[in-house]
Amino acid sequence: MTIIVETGAGVAGANSFVSLEDYEDYALALGVETVEEVQLLKAGAYLNSLDRQYAGMRVSRDQAMAWPRIGQDGGYLWLGGFEYLPTEIPAALPQAQLILAMEVQAGTDLYNVETRQVVTSESVAGAVAVSYSDSAGAMGLRQTGAEPLLRGLMAAPGYGIPLIRA
Repeated sequence: MTIIVETGAGVAGANSFVSLEDYEDYALALGVETVEEVQLLKAGAYLNSLDRQYAGMRVSRDQAMAWPRIGQDGGYLWLGGFEYLPTEIPAALPQAQLILAMEVQAGTDLYNVETRQVVTSESVAGAVAVSYSDSAGAMGLRQTGAEPLLRGLMAAPGYGIPLIRA
């Protein structure tokens, strides 16, 4: 499958926010010499799966990717105090895709939910003993390296829910 980059113009058939060449350059800068197109496609698909969590709404119902977006009122989208035109892709999005593609390259399943138990005590006295907290204290979803970038693109919890004063 060929990489078709979304530029903000609502490119038909787009499946990525990053070109394969840019991904190869990014990987090489991190010391990874071999990357595959499928890693970039999986990262793009994952970003699209977050569509309902992003601030605003798609510019067009027929656009292939979750971005570009407009504000809930149909106007400009405001993120982090900055105004985004309906033809712009925030810089955090291609950066997040590069990070996610490298995680896929390293064998990470972006959709996998991991539960990690918190170590409550450890001891080494001739033998190792480790105690874990019960499931109530377990940490939930694994965080990808791209989560801090993506957090700035998400709608605030409850955003879009009208509050009516009685």
